[in-house]
Amino acid sequence: MLALLSTVLLVGFTSTVVPNLLPARLLDPAWQWRLSGSLINNAPVAVVGLGLLHLAAWLNPKDDQLRRRLHSLRLWAAAASLGFLLLVPLQAMAVARGLGNVSLNQSRGLRQVDRTFGELRRQIQSAPDLASLQRRMPGSLASSIGPVALQQPLPLLRSQVLSLLDQAQQQARARLSPPADSSLWPVIQRSLQVLISAPAYALAFAAMSVNSQANVSLLDRLLFAWSHRLTHKGREASRPSSQAGSIRRLSGEEE
Repeated sequence: MLALLSTVLLVGFTSTVVPNLLPARLLDPAWQWRLSGSLINNAPVAVVGLGLLHLAAWLNPKDDQLRRRLHSLRLWAAAASLGFLLLVPLQAMAVARGLGNVSLNQSRGLRQVDRTFGELRRQIQSAPDLASLQRRMPGSLASSIGPVALQQPLPLLRSQVLSLLDQAQQQARARLSPPADSSLWPVIQRSLQVLISAPAYALAFAAMSVNSQANVSLLDRLLFAWSHRLTHKGREASRPSSQAGSIRRLSGEEE
């Protein structure tokens, strides 16, 4: 029963995650964001599914079929561990590129707004008569002024139109203003969730990537290699100090 539940959960995880990631767009920040969200949200299903298979094999150690299945899944568990570790830099890159694209689009939009209103302002200022001024006015601006105001003398109408253009330009620039802190908070929350959860899930999958013959997991091998490296560094660091002590003792004997 546990082995069957494990299979159902792993199939459910795969059928949920894979369709959401197709088609793959590795350099698209939106796709990277969707990838991290889908994996983090569905990772507990895969962890429980693989854990149930380990539990079933532990409860029935004589079942060769369960051992073979665990042995075949250990490489997938190792790949999943590496994948969740890679989510950390991928999420950071997606956030950085996304914010950069927002800033770039904002700058382009502001330049376009200033260019459009600048051209309108030059056309209004260079209008030689009232009829030319009315023809050069945008339809939305003419309707906001009204037909009565359009019959004003040229200097008064030009001054009113320029004032309305300034207001419209300020409103257009305000719509392109940077996002408020409240709108950025969901992005920060999602990023923190990935940065905290991804290493934890990586450890879980590394612990369940077990070599059935040696009965040692990938996490055990990594911890052993790290411990061995620290011990080797400690010995290398203590070696010069011991050599220096020997030299001092030899120097004292010669004296």
